[in-house]
This record gives sequence, structure tokens and C-alpha cells, in this order.
Amino acid sequence: MGVETKNLSEIVDGEEPMSPLPPVVSSIPKVKVTVESKPFLQPDDDQRLLRTGTARVNILATYEKPYGTAGDEWAERRQDKTVLQQHCEFFDFLATYPAQDHDGITWSQDTDKHGSDTGVFDAEGRFAPQRYENVFAKYACCRDYLIVWKRAGAAQGPAIRKLTCDESPGLATYLVLRPADGRMMNENIRGIYNGSIFYTIAKRRVARK
Repeated sequence: MGVETKNLSEIVDGEEPMSPLPPVVSSIPKVKVTVESKPFLQPDDDQRLLRTGTARVNILATYEKPYGTAGDEWAERRQDKTVLQQHCEFFDFLATYPAQDHDGITWSQDTDKHGSDTGVFDAEGRFAPQRYENVFAKYACCRDYLIVWKRAGAAQGPAIRKLTCDESPGLATYLVLRPADGRMMNENIRGIYNGSIFYTIAKRRVARK
């Protein structure tokens, strides 16, 4: 026997449900901050990232790349590492050279999780897609980049919300990427979180020598 489901309108108003699932209400007009800072919601006609609230253990799944980082077979070659371990891998290599143990643990991760104010990593090193996408939904305003300013009051275009340096992915990410125009691109920030961009930057620097 199937389980009967009712949506909010049916329960409150006695109306026939349009869908077996309740509506997703993410903002209230009378609570201004919920309107100005909305969470990420996928378009109804383009649900490409399934179960956004479920953390992924070994792939950095985002709306634009639901199957993780494809370049250089990154995701395929690191299925035995959590996303946080992938993030630490490059520094693990530097810290343990020439031993190169590649255990995904550096001196700063021996006893604690790498910090992230956004909560993109959970306590076990998994990557949380919803929390990652929330950053862009709240601060990028439909753009594929973020802008970090040193002061919260620094002027920006009216359509772009301000990210201060104490908000992640803030100053530390900015210093790694060092974009000339101040724009931290979505793809580059993805590379920070899973560590892939560290290898890209290293290759560029070696090529310039």
C-alpha cells in the first residue's frame, strides 16, 4: 500500500495538491534579509545536480559540473580520497618531500579539519554541494565569479554583493588566485577546494622559468 502525501496548500486550504511534494519556500517578503540573501535553488526545468544537500565524499560535484572535475582525469584518479584529502594532497607532497607519502594529511590537518566558514567541507572531509552553491547564490548574483574587497564598505556594482576578507572563500583564496581584475572565477574556486588548481599554478610557474 502506497504512502499518501499532502502538500502545504492541501493541508492549509483544503486544495488539491499540484505536486506530491511540498513547495520550497526560501524567502519571506517581510523578512528582508531572506529576500536579499537567497540559497541556491535549481531551475525546475534543469535539475542537473541531484540531492544537493547530500555531501559527496570523493568528487566535487557542483551545478555546472555534477560529475566532478573531469580535466586530466582528476576525479577518476582520486576516487580513494575524500575531497578534503584532495585539497591537501599538493601540500602533503611539499611537506613530506622526498618521502611523498600522499596520505592527504599535512601538519595542519593532523588533529583537525581544515577550516571553512562556509561549511563546504563536513567533519569527515566530504564536499557539500548545497553550501558551495549557496555562496554564489548569495554573493555572485547570477554571475560565475566572486569579488573580494578589503573593506565591507568598498564600492562595487549595485548588482554584486560584497564579500569581506574574513568570509570564506575570502582573502586566502584571493591571495592564491590573485586575479588582476579582482574576479575569482567559479571554476578556479572549485580548483581551490579540490586542490586541482595548485598543480595548474605550479605548472605555469615552472613553464615561465
